Amino acid sequence: MLFSISPKTKRSELFDREREMNELKRAVGNDRLIVLDGIVGYLAIFGYEVYKNGPDFETALEKAGVMAKGLVKKEIDDLLARSINYGYALKAVAFGMERYSQIKKYIEANFGSITTLHSAIF
Repeated sequence: MLFSISPKTKRSELFDREREMNELKRAVGNDRLIVLDGIVGYLAIFGYEVYKNGPDFETALEKAGVMAKGLVKKEIDDLLARSINYGYALKAVAFGMERYSQIKKYIEANFGSITTLHSAIF
């Protein structure tokens, strides 16, 4: 179970949302409960903010959001510093393209031949 400190021995024991939510509700009873679902690293940031500043969950969530946005911006800026093609590829993925061939076609149709661009990834 996700909220147990005992090691998992099977993949099926990981992240069974329905079972975990039922266990969590049973454990906390009728106490107020805020449930966050999302990227584990961002949830860790939220947990750290609660640990550091106390149980003002709304403020912790806001601070975690600001920190997470900063981390994402830095990661994207680092990618774009390597090659603008990364940015074009991210746009293609944002539009639902999943295959290399789709991404390549999108980039070439919208931004020109990849060979004329800074071709670090293609």
